[in-house]
Amino acid sequence: VVALLELGEVFLYVTVGVGRFFLGGTCLKVFNDASQFVSPVIMKQLIMFVRSQQTETPAPLWHGYGLAAVMYVAMLLGAACENQYFQNVMTVGLHIRGVLISSVFDHAMILSQRGRKGRSPGKMVNLVSNDAENLQRTCQNMNTAWSAPLRIIVAMVLLYNELSWAALVGFSLLAFSIPVQREFVKRQGKLYRKTAGLTDKRLKHSNEAVMSMNVIKMYAWQDSMRGRIGMARDEELKVLTSAKLLGAWNTVMITAVPILVTIVSFSCYATAIGNLTAEKAFTSMALFGVLRYPLIQLPSIITQLVSASVSLGRLCDFLTADTVTADSLRSREASRNSSGGKADDGAVATQEGGAAPIISIDKDAAFAWDIDSEDADMHDVPLSVSQGQLVTVVGRTGSGKSSLLSVMLGELACVSPSKHGDSANIQGSVAYVPQESWVFNATLRDNILFGTPYDEERYNKAVSVAQMTSDLAQLADGDHTEIGEKGVNLSGGQRQRVAIARAVYADADVYLFDDPLSALDAKVARKVYDERICGH
Repeated sequence: VVALLELGEVFLYVTVGVGRFFLGGTCLKVFNDASQFVSPVIMKQLIMFVRSQQTETPAPLWHGYGLAAVMYVAMLLGAACENQYFQNVMTVGLHIRGVLISSVFDHAMILSQRGRKGRSPGKMVNLVSNDAENLQRTCQNMNTAWSAPLRIIVAMVLLYNELSWAALVGFSLLAFSIPVQREFVKRQGKLYRKTAGLTDKRLKHSNEAVMSMNVIKMYAWQDSMRGRIGMARDEELKVLTSAKLLGAWNTVMITAVPILVTIVSFSCYATAIGNLTAEKAFTSMALFGVLRYPLIQLPSIITQLVSASVSLGRLCDFLTADTVTADSLRSREASRNSSGGKADDGAVATQEGGAAPIISIDKDAAFAWDIDSEDADMHDVPLSVSQGQLVTVVGRTGSGKSSLLSVMLGELACVSPSKHGDSANIQGSVAYVPQESWVFNATLRDNILFGTPYDEERYNKAVSVAQMTSDLAQLADGDHTEIGEKGVNLSGGQRQRVAIARAVYADADVYLFDDPLSALDAKVARKVYDERICGH
């Protein structure tokens, strides 16, 4: 329901927020299309005016000047309307793309375990980079879907008035080319849909290579990974090449058909109907010129509509994916809304007056990484932790220590039929230090503050507790040193202590540490344990 409401908000914004720009652009498109037919009609009158000057009763000169002025004004207004039209539709397209990118990002942040199934980061990147752009381009050219057929019809009516049934011969040739172009477009759409899936596959492999670059380098798997990505790319290029070849043949037909129609129509009129005068020839050529643009654009917009329908379906599928419930977000909301970081003493008291556990996991609850799995990855782990209590979980590798923390954080889905989303609860704000420390591309101070206001006393305490005072002295710019992507200019121990300092500075109610001392040497680990874990 939340996902459907979010999708509805997107379309409501598109309709209300940018609808007036799109409607204004549509009105400008009408004036622009009308101005395209003024020039051929006025051209015929000008040629007749010039011809009349060679007769005994020439038309007055003001008639010719008036026709030239009308043609100039029509072309000027048409150009102004066209430019303003593109300004409006480009604005609408950019707004829609921005809304879609923002919606995809926001929705990705709250996807549940079920929602993340089958949706890799590569697919999400593809939604932002390709699908949102497809909808942007389609929106910018949407008016062509009705404008092109209308211009073709009006042009053919005027051509019939000039060339009689000879224009119908050209129209028949034009009508014959449409099914052929439609078949090209249909096959091209199938290839583009296939390309979208292959692009997801390639981006998935590329993302895996980037995320696991340290392991790839350590085991010298560069050639293997390069071959894996290259095979996916070759397969994608093969299908994309076929689609582009179909598009090229379609373009050849689009360019050749108007010329062929002109030749056939003039030949039929000159041989079977009557004398082909200058005003008929030049007027007909101008009308065929007007006819050429919609013929070029019509197959293109049909292709874009097909591609946009595929992109819209992929975006709707993502934006309606299952998300975490409000209960699962309670601890995160508490952390975001907490001004001082610490909860009130009475915030975890029951109605009977006793102290309620700050962390609790139901006894009969079962959890699994795959929400559709019938077998639970973790079950029968009743846990109750009171405020101020230190709990250490010890076990062999693979015994489920990290999974237990994931249960507390709501990352493991509850698969017990009789339980609901509140099987695992945390009261208050949470600070989490993962087993693999995470830093981002910013200064060291920004990595510790993590978007919170700077408090000098609290900051110095966090740095001291994390045993980073000597590290800051060694860095050229101290805590203003720029940290590279994934902390490439920091050692493993330094990255881990940055994560610990970030958790200390958060001043949260609950601290969750996943093997925080593994990357530290024994001496530093002992100090961190005494001063931070036991002493803070």
